[in-house]
Amino acid sequence: MMKRLPVFLQSGVCLFLAFQATAQATPRESVQESIESQSFDDLLSQDQILENSSDLDAASTALWEKYRKTVTADGGRIEEQTTRMITYGDKTMKFSLSKKGDKPENGYPLYIALHGGGGAPPYVNDSQWEHMKIYYLDSVDTGVYVATRGVTDTWNLHFVDESYALYDHLIENLVAFENVDPNRVYIMGFSAGGDGVYQITPRMADRWAAANMSAGHHNWITFDNLYNTPFLMQMGQFDSAYKRNTVAVENHITLNQLQAEHGGYVHELFLHERGSHNSWRDNDASRREHNIIANPEAWLKGEPTSTIQKNTNAIDWLNQYARNPYPQKIHWDPKTAAPRTTNLGSRYLVDPTLESLLTEPKELFYWLDLAPQEGEWNAGVIQASFDKTKNSIQLVPAESMDGMRVLIHQSMLDFNQPVNVYVGDELMASVKVQANLRTMTRTLLERGDPEYMFHGEIQVKKTADGQWTVQ
Repeated sequence: MMKRLPVFLQSGVCLFLAFQATAQATPRESVQESIESQSFDDLLSQDQILENSSDLDAASTALWEKYRKTVTADGGRIEEQTTRMITYGDKTMKFSLSKKGDKPENGYPLYIALHGGGGAPPYVNDSQWEHMKIYYLDSVDTGVYVATRGVTDTWNLHFVDESYALYDHLIENLVAFENVDPNRVYIMGFSAGGDGVYQITPRMADRWAAANMSAGHHNWITFDNLYNTPFLMQMGQFDSAYKRNTVAVENHITLNQLQAEHGGYVHELFLHERGSHNSWRDNDASRREHNIIANPEAWLKGEPTSTIQKNTNAIDWLNQYARNPYPQKIHWDPKTAAPRTTNLGSRYLVDPTLESLLTEPKELFYWLDLAPQEGEWNAGVIQASFDKTKNSIQLVPAESMDGMRVLIHQSMLDFNQPVNVYVGDELMASVKVQANLRTMTRTLLERGDPEYMFHGEIQVKKTADGQWTVQ
């Protein structure tokens, strides 16, 4: 049975927010014991309210440790780490792994490197993979360096549909087994590997701290989702096959325009002077500076250009950045999403009906969740932001959408004060958000990432007459 509690808006309209009548606060001293003693099914089936930040900290630590222990005791995942092979559907991703240096306090950075080749016999792609196992390795001082083998031998070997779920799986395993810092996961690739970076980064932008694309072609991807994901493109000036060089400059201009309009969109283009497809260095471990075109836009127009010298080492550029899992502002085009429908955490639920409570990964992006969306997604970019000083959320939904959840971490907003929810410039409601173990458990099971374990949530829906409401 549900209690319906009225919330009065400034406009005088009364909305009703539903809360479980059975919800009850969990005493602070029992939070850890409660989590340890219950199954994930239990935690997902009940509303156990947490009333203060110390409870949330204890619950977050206990829940992640419970999940990590479950993953590292999973025989199938142990075998994946041992054999260096992960299977999804009928595709298997092989990977190599090298670890260097002492573990930093927050865990190792992870560098995922994609090899060249593609559209070639297996032995060619295998040889390219062998080369990528060492290609950037000398530039890594501390970290986990992984080279993945493309799951096919086709031209798009790094970004067939099954690949995206496999990257998720790989990252989740390495966070649990290899003490990887989920906020310092980087992707890079050369040639066909660069093709992969172009495609993978915008489709999974909330997984990456930063990306380096070298000598690839973007195959018509859009960049709206890179608002919070730094992106480096490296290209030879004379790499004209498939118009790689001119397309790279066009992409640089597109990102310049997005940045000028919205802010964000950290990016650079290193257009290597007189470089062909592979006659330049993005992996120079000596850190020498290399000549790059100073003004790529002028070069594209055929105007005279000068050069500047830069350290073009991809690892060094990536290391400048760490992921913020709770960015203050989000731009999200869900059309540019990876076709990921599998939650690895669902395998730890005994009752299969509970799996329906988990949102598919393709419907999640940072702290937004499209689970309440009922219709087919048509078009448009969602913009969302929060203001900690005003304790507010502002949503600018795309016209074709009819619902979403806002997932809230305690570092984003103050749970002790009402949260003001705006759609556009209109205040829709001021609501009290309750932190609870159900939301924390669900969001952890959805992405297997301790940084994406959210404490509370707000749901907004569009009514039949086109008005937005908070539910």
